[in-house]
Amino acid sequence: MNKSRYLQTIISLIILFGLFLVAGNYYIYSSQKQLLLTEFRQSQQTLHNLLTQLARESLITENYALIEWYFKRWGEGHPAVIELTLTSSNGFALSQFQRPLRDQESEIITTSSTITLHQEDYLLSLRSSSSEAQAKLLRLVEQMLVVSAIAITLLAVAIWLLFQRLAIRPLLQEITSRQKAEEEIQHQHQFLQSVINGVIDGITVINSDYKIILINTAAKSTLNQGHPKKSEQLYCYEVTHNRNTPCAGEDHPCPLHQVLESGKHTTVIHNHPDANGNNRYFELLASPLLDNQGKVWGIIETSRELTTHIQLQKELEENREHLNHLAHHDPLTGLPNRLLFMDRLEQARLKANRTRQPLALLFIDLDQFKQINDSDGHNIGDQVLQVTARLLQQCIRADDTIARLGGDEFTIIIDSYLAIKDVSAVAEKILLLLNQPLQIAERQYHVTPSIGISLYPQDANNSEDLIKNADAAMFRVKDRGRNSFQFYTEDLTQKVIARMNLERGIRRALQQRHFVVWYQPQYEIVSRTIIGMEALVRWNEPGEGMISPAEFIPLCEESNLILDLGEYILNEVMAQ
Repeated sequence: MNKSRYLQTIISLIILFGLFLVAGNYYIYSSQKQLLLTEFRQSQQTLHNLLTQLARESLITENYALIEWYFKRWGEGHPAVIELTLTSSNGFALSQFQRPLRDQESEIITTSSTITLHQEDYLLSLRSSSSEAQAKLLRLVEQMLVVSAIAITLLAVAIWLLFQRLAIRPLLQEITSRQKAEEEIQHQHQFLQSVINGVIDGITVINSDYKIILINTAAKSTLNQGHPKKSEQLYCYEVTHNRNTPCAGEDHPCPLHQVLESGKHTTVIHNHPDANGNNRYFELLASPLLDNQGKVWGIIETSRELTTHIQLQKELEENREHLNHLAHHDPLTGLPNRLLFMDRLEQARLKANRTRQPLALLFIDLDQFKQINDSDGHNIGDQVLQVTARLLQQCIRADDTIARLGGDEFTIIIDSYLAIKDVSAVAEKILLLLNQPLQIAERQYHVTPSIGISLYPQDANNSEDLIKNADAAMFRVKDRGRNSFQFYTEDLTQKVIARMNLERGIRRALQQRHFVVWYQPQYEIVSRTIIGMEALVRWNEPGEGMISPAEFIPLCEESNLILDLGEYILNEVMAQ
């Protein structure tokens, strides 16, 4: 810093000396010019006075030839004279000498006087050029330039010697020191680069403008193939994501942005697809990079590829899910097994307690399935079980659960129902589907189900008793001829069967037109006259006689058969 100021002082002194020298030369030049011009004017005035006196004497003697000869000889002998004339008052030139103007004529000085003789005026005019004075000035300027050049040269030599001693040598020493320092910095940089290149994890130094300052070999290997693998003039979001704006959003959070905001370490996960579009996942650990004032001006980002780890985790998760599926599902039909069924049943029972909604358990056993296994082999038996499982799945809702407990035993959990008829409707649908022949290996097989039903909390207050009661109801069906369903409670079974028979009878009566219309007159009390009649439906069942509307009307209203019955009665009345 002191050497720099000293150098500035020397340069300032040289400039001041030069300005002083220029000002002094200009002053001398101006003074000499004015002095020479003054002397020139005085000399010309003196000559003019002599010529005037000569012209007066010549006019007195009227010797015009003499004055003309003298003007010419005198003008030719004085190179500075441009014009010398003697003119009468009427404009007639008595004597005249003229020399052509030259390009280098700079300043013209004119001197004139009037001669009065015999009441007549004569004008004597002398015009001369200051070329001699200019020539002297030029010689003066040349002398001044020589002196100035010598002075400046001597001053420059003195200053150069002084500058050489006081500035150049220290500057060379400083340059040498700086070169050594830069070489040392370069060596340290190369050493640092060698150190971080030896790290297997990617390391990148990024400033607050997203520009890459330093990067190691491991990080370069992850750069986007569309960019050169060097850090100059590269931005992190260009080389990793091939985009023109910094990373943002939940999918690609920007670690630099997070560190600049919080000033703390942060960790994010990024997906950097390779040139083939394959996903490559990296864990980015960003640490704040501080300046001398403790302000964050960038980050040190360490990246570690997690692609293999994530793939292994995914495979382990898939294997875990597969093992979990195998542990909780029947490998033959894909239905929940006994373990998962017990869990689902317990969850359904807890939900029923919470919502105060009943649930039903159906225990299904295939009739004479053992004969298929014994006669046609277990392969056909397995296919029968698979087809049966698909048919059973068509009979339940999405919220219900169907499971295979083993062999030819299936269970169905009906998660909440509104009325017993909803449960019996499911059982009837199962009977209808499974009574149809099964087409397997170009042969037809007939499989019928025996279904036992228990209700919660009506028939049991825990899962084990609920299963036991449904199983008991199923064996009751087996004892009574199979291919049917039975509720655990006998009277409930009878009611359901009676309801089913009544509903079938109503449908049959509509088809066979066993419903008849009775008419009841409507009287007006005041006039005691018939004003209309009311049509009443009655069911006249052959072999049983008249059935009361109180028995079949409520069932028709619950099962929507009331619409068919209403249409039937309307058509009968209109026809009659």
